[in-house]
Amino acid sequence: MIGGSNREVHGGAFVAAQPEVVVSRLGWVSKVGVGAWTFIGFVAATAIVVVALAAVSEIVLPLTFAAVLAVVFSRWWQASSATR
Repeated sequence: MIGGSNREVHGGAFVAAQPEVVVSRLGWVSKVGVGAWTFIGFVAATAIVVVALAAVSEIVLPLTFAAVLAVVFSRWWQASSATR
């Protein structure tokens, strides 16, 4: 090696010396990179879901309230019609 580099001189030209050694030393970089991009992906997906829910919140809340009322009144209606 020349000056701590991963290159050696062969016939006046520089060639990479043992690239698998360099890859094994820097294997943690790819793991950190994958982890960082995974985190960024989760943050982006969460942001998209939050924005989508915020966009339809004017519709979702009344629909949820209507569904609860429908269940309550359907049970009441079935109970009152069974006693008639």
